[in-house]
Amino acid sequence: MSLRSALVMLSVGGLVFAVGCVENDSVVYTDAGQDVTTGNDASTDGAPTDDAATDDAGVITDGGGNPDEDGGVLIDAGADAATCGPPAGSPASINSSCTSLLALYLGGVVQPGTYHLTNFIVEGNTAYCSNTFASAPYAGRLVVTSGGSGKFTFDERVVRTNIINLQPNKSFDVTPVAKVLNVVQTCGVKLTDTAWNYSTGTTATDAGTKNYIFFTRTVGTATVRFRWVQD
Repeated sequence: MSLRSALVMLSVGGLVFAVGCVENDSVVYTDAGQDVTTGNDASTDGAPTDDAATDDAGVITDGGGNPDEDGGVLIDAGADAATCGPPAGSPASINSSCTSLLALYLGGVVQPGTYHLTNFIVEGNTAYCSNTFASAPYAGRLVVTSGGSGKFTFDERVVRTNIINLQPNKSFDVTPVAKVLNVVQTCGVKLTDTAWNYSTGTTATDAGTKNYIFFTRTVGTATVRFRWVQD
C-alpha cells in the first residue's frame, strides 16, 4: 500500500491557507459473489478473500475478452463419450462479474466431492470492465474424484442459462503441482489451457463450513476465474 500526498495553497480574504490531501492507492481484491446453498438460500461468503488475495499485487493491463466457447474442437472419448462430464442437473445460476485486480494463487489440497459454481469472474483492464463487459447468468457443476497417487478426475459442466448450450460437458485428468493444476482433457469441447493456477480452502455457508476450489483458465478470448463450493 502506498500513500501519495499533495499540498494545496488557498487564498481567502487575503489570508493564505495550506491544505494537505492524502490519497490511498492500495489495491484489495474481495470475493465478488455469493455462496448458493441447498434450497437456494443464498448467503454472503464468510471469508471475503478466501479464493485469492492480492496484497498490492497490482492491476490487469491486458484488456479483456468474450467468454465464448463456440467453434472449439470436440474431443471424442469413444465408448465413454456419453458419460462425459458430471451427472445431469445444475444448481441455481449466478451472474458473472469482471475484475481488473490481479490475484495471488495459493495452491492447496484438492478435496474430492461435488461442487457448484459460485463465481464466474472475467479478467480485464479497468476500461473493459467498466465499458465493454456484459454480465450474464451461469450455472455449473463440478465432480472431483480421486484417482490415487495425487491425481484427480474433474467432470465439469458450465452453462450460460439464458441461451442454448450445445456441448457444455467436459472431463479432465488433473495433477496438482505447487500452485498449478496440470490438466489433460479427455472429452468435451477442447480448451487451450493445460495448466490452471488454483487455490483451495474452506468457506462459511448457511449449510456450514464447506470446501472450495478456485482456478483460472482461458474461455474463448477471455480469461475466467471459476470459484466452486462443495455441495
